[in-house]
Amino acid sequence: MLKDNLFSKKNIFFIFIILIWIFMIGFFAGALSYKKGQFSFYKENILNLSKNFTKVIPNLLFNFDNTIIEKVYIETNNSDYLKIKSLRNIALNEGSISEEIKNFRINCKIKIGNQNYNAKLALTGTNLDHVVSKKKWSYRININNNSENFDKIPYKFSLLVPYGRGNNLVSEWINLELNKYLGNRSIDYNFKKVYLNKQYLGVFAFEEHFENILDRMPHGSFAFKLVDENSIKIYSKRNKIEDLFIHNSYFTSKWSKFLNKEIKVSELFDIHKISMHYSLSDLVNGHHTHHLTNNFFLYNNETKLLEPLAKEWESPYLKEIDFDLFLNNHLKFSSKETQNFHNLFFRDHEFVEKYLENLKNITNEEFIDNFLKDIEKDLIQNKKNLKSNYPNRIINENYLYENLSFIKETISLL
Repeated sequence: MLKDNLFSKKNIFFIFIILIWIFMIGFFAGALSYKKGQFSFYKENILNLSKNFTKVIPNLLFNFDNTIIEKVYIETNNSDYLKIKSLRNIALNEGSISEEIKNFRINCKIKIGNQNYNAKLALTGTNLDHVVSKKKWSYRININNNSENFDKIPYKFSLLVPYGRGNNLVSEWINLELNKYLGNRSIDYNFKKVYLNKQYLGVFAFEEHFENILDRMPHGSFAFKLVDENSIKIYSKRNKIEDLFIHNSYFTSKWSKFLNKEIKVSELFDIHKISMHYSLSDLVNGHHTHHLTNNFFLYNNETKLLEPLAKEWESPYLKEIDFDLFLNNHLKFSSKETQNFHNLFFRDHEFVEKYLENLKNITNEEFIDNFLKDIEKDLIQNKKNLKSNYPNRIINENYLYENLSFIKETISLL
C-alpha cells in the first residue's frame, strides 16, 4: 500500500513538472511571438477558427471548385528574393515595416492574363500583419515604363494579404464599392490568385495605387497625403516637375488659409463628397481611414476643389462599446494632431449639416439592401474566392447593418 502511494505521488510530481514545462514553453513562445508582432495574428486565427469551426470544411469543399479569379505570376532572381526575405525578418524584429525597408526594390517579371511586364517589387504595409505569415507577404509593384502594354494595367499597385485591410476580408472591397455607389472616387480593388517563383501563395487583394486615378483626371489634377499637421506629400501625374510648381503655389494660398481657419470647408473641398466621406465611415464603422496619415485627397483641376480618396477602413474598426459618431469620436484619437485636423471640418456648420443629412439618407436597411443587390453578383463570387483560401476567416457584409439603430438614435438626440 505504501509503495502504491509513493508511486502515485511520483506520478503526480512528474505530471506537475510536465505541466510546468508546457506552461513555460507556451509562455516564452507567446512572449516571443508578441515581441515579433505575431501574437495578434495567431490569436486572431485561433479566435476566428473557434467562431467559424463548423463552416471551415463546407467553405473549403464548396468554394474550391467555384472560384473564378485572375492569376498573377511573379518571377524574381533567387538572390534578390533572399534580400526581400531578409528585410521581412528585420521588420519582424523591429516591430514594423519601416520606410527604408519599403523603399528597397528588386527587379521582377509579372504576368497578368496574357500580358507580361517588367517591374520592381518591394514589401509594403506598415503593421506586421502584412509580413507575419510564413510565406504570404504584401508587395508593392511598380511596372517599368519600358514594359510592353504599359497602359493595360495600373502602373502602381499592391498585392496585399487580405487581412492587411481588416479582419473581415471582404469589407474593404464592399466599402470601396459603396464609396463609388455614393458618388465618391475609389481606387480599383479586387482579388487575384498569386504565384511567386512558381509557388502558389493564395488569394491576395489587388489594390490600385491612388496615383493611377490621376490618369483618369483632367490635366493639372494631383493627389496628396498628410504627413503631419503642417506637412503634405504631393503626387502629380507621373510626377511632372512643371505641375509641382502649380501645386505649390495653390497650397501657399487656400490650403494654408484652411489650416488657419480663415475659409469655410466648401471654399476648398467638394462639400458633398467630403461630408459623405465622413458619413460613410460611420455607417461602415471605418474610422481607421481618418487617422492623420491615412488621409488622402485629390485636387480636381476641373472643379478646382479637393475630394477625399478613402481607403483602409478596416471595418468593423471599433468594438460596439467604443462606437460613436465621428462627430464625437474624432476627439478620442490619441493624436492631438489628428483631433485638430478633423476639428477644421466639424467647426463648420455647413459641413456638419451635410454630414448629418448624409447619415440620415444612408443609415437605413432599404438603402443597404439596394446597394447589396447592385453588387450581388460580384459579392457572391468574391466571398467564394476568399472562403476557398481563408475558410476560418470572417467574410460577410453583416457589419453594414450593425450600427443602424445606434446612429439613428444618436442623430435624433442632436
